[in-house]
Amino acid sequence: MQELLSDTGSDDVTHDERMELLQRIAASTPFRRATRLREFLHYVGACPANHADDALHEATIGTAVFKRPEGYDTSADNIVRVSATELRKRLEMYFSSEGAQENILVDMPRGAYALIFRRRSISPLPAVVPATVEPVEETPFLEPEPAAPVTPPVMTPVSVTIPEAPSLPVRRTHWAWKVLAAALVAVCVVLLMQNLQMRRLLQPWQQQPAVRALWGELFVKGTQTDLVLADTSFALAQDIESRQISLKSYINNDYKQTSSMTGLSADRQDALDRVLNRNTASVGDFIAAKRIIELNPVSPDVKLKFAREYSAEEFKTNNAILIGSRISNPWVDLFNSRLNFRLQYDVVQHRPYVENVAPKPGEKPAYDGTSDLQRNEGYSVVALLPNLGRSGYVLILEGTDSQATRSAGEFVTSETALGDFFRQNHLSLKGPPPGFEVLLHNYQIIGTPFRSEIVAWRIEQ
Repeated sequence: MQELLSDTGSDDVTHDERMELLQRIAASTPFRRATRLREFLHYVGACPANHADDALHEATIGTAVFKRPEGYDTSADNIVRVSATELRKRLEMYFSSEGAQENILVDMPRGAYALIFRRRSISPLPAVVPATVEPVEETPFLEPEPAAPVTPPVMTPVSVTIPEAPSLPVRRTHWAWKVLAAALVAVCVVLLMQNLQMRRLLQPWQQQPAVRALWGELFVKGTQTDLVLADTSFALAQDIESRQISLKSYINNDYKQTSSMTGLSADRQDALDRVLNRNTASVGDFIAAKRIIELNPVSPDVKLKFAREYSAEEFKTNNAILIGSRISNPWVDLFNSRLNFRLQYDVVQHRPYVENVAPKPGEKPAYDGTSDLQRNEGYSVVALLPNLGRSGYVLILEGTDSQATRSAGEFVTSETALGDFFRQNHLSLKGPPPGFEVLLHNYQIIGTPFRSEIVAWRIEQ
């Protein structure tokens, strides 16, 4: 008998069954490396069993799970909403893969934070009832009367001439198959050419050897690549307060609550509060991101994200492209200790510069960017490093100003610039590229073309 699988709501899912299911989900591949999401899952999963409805408010979850201060502004800090969206996505991944055979389903409906547990039931298909057959009245059997003997007729043989079958046109059939095969080959060739042409249009980087050598490792099918835009509001806040805010404070979001202790005037305090409630990025950052997206415009694996929405966990599994220096994109701090060229910012003098940790002969210990009415001079840092999980890459694009960040984006998408760099350092265009750092000098006198050149570099040995 066939069976029909259906999902039905059920109130008889016990507390122990819920907890055991949550343990299996937390230990699965989608949640294994997401520590904060596992805490989120256990918290909202335990609340219904304890009838703690108040604990499912956004602000309460933010305080209990994400260590936000009590009474924080949820309209300015969306960590709970963003994490809830990611939790729903990973629950779908679990029940479509490792949890496909689970007897109990769990979901978090949109607009709420409570988990719904449903028992999955198996019900048989309705039995097939045979059609009713009307009884047939029996007819009595009558013995047949013996038949009179019949004299068989005399058969006279007749001569019949059978014509020979016409011979098949073997040669014509052979040529017909050849014509059909040739037509099929021609169609295949046309389709192949169209496919290659479409690929050239949608993935132009595949036709450029140097660009393909770099982006072939960042655009891997099935691996998410995140373009993380800088948070220029964060940079402005540090300028207003004349202090550098740490990555830890940025992650915990407590730098917003400390703004009242800076001793600023009422006007500057009001300006600071307005800045902190906005999520902005510079034009140069967007142009750099646009050039990268244009390399692979239809890929579902390339995501555009803002620094405020990102998390440290994603650096363990995803490829990431950090756009902007650490003053506006503090996630760069996770990798600064690995870099030789470190873009620094003097918050007192409001002066950006590049620190050369270990200068080689002929190199400067520091490179300052300067701008005035007649010229614009800046420096860009481009760095390719392994991500935190050593499962992919992190590409850092930063500059002493917006134009310098844009220049870094142009360098990594230019076949000419990348090709010259790879050839100069005898780097293979086949296989994964080594980690590297490049320091670019950008220079423009008003009325002249913009120029960019490599002044120093490092190759990972």
